Amino acid sequence: MSPDNNTISPTTTNTKINKNNKKKVFTLYILLLFIIGLSSFSYYWFCLKDYESTDDAFIDTNIAKVSAAVPGRVDRILVEDNQYVEAGSVLIELDARDYQNLLNKAIAAQNVALAQTPQLHNQIEALEANLKQTQANVKSAEAEYQRDKDDYDRYQKSQQTWSQSQLSMQHAAFKASAGRLDAARQSVIYNQALLNKGKAALEENNAQLKQLEVEIENAKLQLSYTKIIAPQSGHVTKRSVELGSYIDPGRTLLSVVSNNVWITANFKETQLANMRPGQEVEVAIDAYPQYKYSAKIDSIQRGTGPVFSMLPAENATGNYIKVVQRVPVKILFTDPRINDAEHPLSPGMSVVPNVHIK
Repeated sequence: MSPDNNTISPTTTNTKINKNNKKKVFTLYILLLFIIGLSSFSYYWFCLKDYESTDDAFIDTNIAKVSAAVPGRVDRILVEDNQYVEAGSVLIELDARDYQNLLNKAIAAQNVALAQTPQLHNQIEALEANLKQTQANVKSAEAEYQRDKDDYDRYQKSQQTWSQSQLSMQHAAFKASAGRLDAARQSVIYNQALLNKGKAALEENNAQLKQLEVEIENAKLQLSYTKIIAPQSGHVTKRSVELGSYIDPGRTLLSVVSNNVWITANFKETQLANMRPGQEVEVAIDAYPQYKYSAKIDSIQRGTGPVFSMLPAENATGNYIKVVQRVPVKILFTDPRINDAEHPLSPGMSVVPNVHIK
């Protein structure tokens, strides 16, 4: 055998080394993929399996838009942007002179009506006395009339001979008593009419007093509207009114943002299967990434976001493309650090809630 046949060439050695290196690299690659997959599965199983999370979540609160109830010129502005105010505190004062004059006018009219009340009562008492007197006169006139009538009838039926002058005198007395009776009855009718008129005037005066009471209360209410107060406690934002400007009712002058904040988290409908009110939530706030906050689910809205939009989707016409819907979930903070001096929160801030579903 030739010595050359037993010698291994350098090319063959390099080929074997390359093959061995490729096998090692492939093995390491497969091992690395296995480790990554195992780590991902372990992380999901031990850390994410019992949680549902979304980044479509924001800080929410009550924002009260403050406007005037009556027109007027701004006399005083007592607040500035971002100032904290208590509920019921005065924010803006309007010029109240016109409304004060209306109140004074209504009070003056009420005083006049009150002064007329005892006079009307006295007039009614006097008219009632006059009516009783005229009614007594009627009874007296009736008795006199009946007497003269009886006398005249007796004179006519008597068989005694009476002179014509005596009969005429008796007939005249009878006619006179009849006239007095008629006058007495007319006097009763007249005095009754005066009494009814007096009572009607008293009723009208009482009705006017009630109307003036309503006007006074309305004037007081309008006057109170010249002081625009805070409907809730919170911070003043977006003040758009200046001193001396004339404002109309309904125009938004400023907003008061409440410190009572919560989270509105829009979870996918596929994430709601095991989500219930009362479940604990861990919250990360983008503004304070170094902290975690505790919270809990308060409620789940009965309806997706598009259902309550101004133009809801009409799926009964045209081509339909299924889209996973999102449902707003209200989450309340239970962490005592919320809204303290070091952790102030404002509506619209982005958060990431992690709901512990098991």
